[in-house]
Amino acid sequence: MTFNDRLAGVGAAVELGVGCSRRNAGRSPLQLPSLIVNRTPSETLADLVSGGLQLDRRELNAMLRDSWPLMHGPLYRYDTATLLALFRRAGYVSDGVACPSAELTVYRGELVASEQRGISWTTDFQIADTYAKGYSTEGNAQVLQAAAPVAAVLAQFTFEGEVVVEPELLTDVEVLGYRPHFKLPMPR
Repeated sequence: MTFNDRLAGVGAAVELGVGCSRRNAGRSPLQLPSLIVNRTPSETLADLVSGGLQLDRRELNAMLRDSWPLMHGPLYRYDTATLLALFRRAGYVSDGVACPSAELTVYRGELVASEQRGISWTTDFQIADTYAKGYSTEGNAQVLQAAAPVAAVLAQFTFEGEVVVEPELLTDVEVLGYRPHFKLPMPR
């Protein structure tokens, strides 16, 4: 299913409201802004970063739900504070994962030299370890584990068990392991 095909069905049930879901029962389907027609997920996120805070919460929620899981490396392109503001405004965003009712254990693979904690974590240790392995070609990497209280969870997606969090609300952050810098051999 393409991105635009998925956008066609966003009026059915949109999750919103910080902390848990509310259904849009009895409401008419969303009329999404024309700016997203025939847009790639990267273009959609760029549009959201430049003007998404002015959108209706339901529109913003649907656009994040359908574009975020298809993104690769959005944290390298956009300011973390801006992305967090979009998710806060949208309320709980999900592609079907229920809002957590209890604290989640989350994991993250990242460079040891990371200056700030990222907002994208996972509920799957193996996924975090795979990211750490990938980052080890750039420098020393690590796998972190943390507790994410319900209030810290802004979004959840089925792909890679992704959980978007407010990093400053995470507790019990600990390093589970390291991946040493792995230099790829240079061809001769």
